[in-house]
Amino acid sequence: MKLNLKGLTREQKTQAKSEAGRLIVEGINDYLDKSKSPVSGGEFKVKKKDGERSILFEEGDLRDAITSKNRKGDEIEVGVFKSSERAKSYNHNIGDTVPTRRFIPGEDENFKKTIMSRVNQRIKEIKEDRETELEQLRTTTVGEVFAAFELAAGSSTPTGESLTTSITNFPTIGALLRELGDG
Repeated sequence: MKLNLKGLTREQKTQAKSEAGRLIVEGINDYLDKSKSPVSGGEFKVKKKDGERSILFEEGDLRDAITSKNRKGDEIEVGVFKSSERAKSYNHNIGDTVPTRRFIPGEDENFKKTIMSRVNQRIKEIKEDRETELEQLRTTTVGEVFAAFELAAGSSTPTGESLTTSITNFPTIGALLRELGDG
């Protein structure tokens, strides 16, 4: 599954993919708890032929095996990766020897909108955090940067003058960088 992570740093993309995977797995389990399919347009029989509720809707090895993995780029994969549970998962999703109970989308299928809207909302929050960080960087003055540096490092210039005092004639980091670039 490809996510829209344009504009995020590598770290934020990793965070967004992990959180998206977590939210999707939670969404799958929420739907299964209600004996419903998390797949858009998906429906399935709750009970087995003998009238008992399917074990898929109970806690167990298959439910515990539903996980997500970060993939290259902006992609994640959600599924059952534990080899001992793959046949069971396939059986439920395809309906080979049991009624079809699709809990992982197939080709040209998606998770229900409620699940994906939670994922998209979280990605939006991460993007907004990124934009706030960038705006703070754009408006940070050179004096603020060096004051923070002095506080952390206890530094001063070779003449004993504070770094903050020696660079206060630069209104922004951009102005300082332009001056340093000319030197």
